[in-house]
Amino acid sequence: RGVGVVRPMRNTSLGVRKIVVSQNGNLICASSGDQIISDIAKRLIRDNVNVTSDIDAYLQDKSEEAIAQCNMLPAQRNGISGQLIVAIPGIPKLWDISFGFGQVCVSSVSNHLTGGDRSNPAVFLVERYHGSGIERSIEELQVLAAHVVLEGHHLNPTAVGRLDVLVSKNGEMPHLLDDGELKILKDRKSVV
Repeated sequence: RGVGVVRPMRNTSLGVRKIVVSQNGNLICASSGDQIISDIAKRLIRDNVNVTSDIDAYLQDKSEEAIAQCNMLPAQRNGISGQLIVAIPGIPKLWDISFGFGQVCVSSVSNHLTGGDRSNPAVFLVERYHGSGIERSIEELQVLAAHVVLEGHHLNPTAVGRLDVLVSKNGEMPHLLDDGELKILKDRKSVV
């Protein structure tokens, strides 16, 4: 990468890992949108997360810093569009970092958040099954997550591609399911 090199933004829905975890497992980012959003997620997990009392401000500052480090013209910066979902193991919250028109907006939510192709009706499955007030096991949530992504792909294959499922259970190090585990989820024919 040379100085003055301008990188084009690309849709990264197919073939790119959309969930990244910091080396020590203390920060997880799931990205949707163009290539710049994936780059921002990778920059966030490279930093040693300093969990402070004001995580919203920390994530806001780090996201803006990551954008500033990307080599873009001002017009390109205004064209960034996408979302990061951030999790910090041990904290029962998620953070939604939205990017649009050159702005970064960070907000925290309670226990579930959907991202990606916002116009895809597959997200209603999450609201129907997870939002029903019934406690679900990790295994049930894995099936639900896989089903939503696979149905989302069926409804819009150009915007929803690869299936990744990340699991962090009982304080264990977060890990992505391997191809065999994903195949089992893909072969399931029903939602819990």
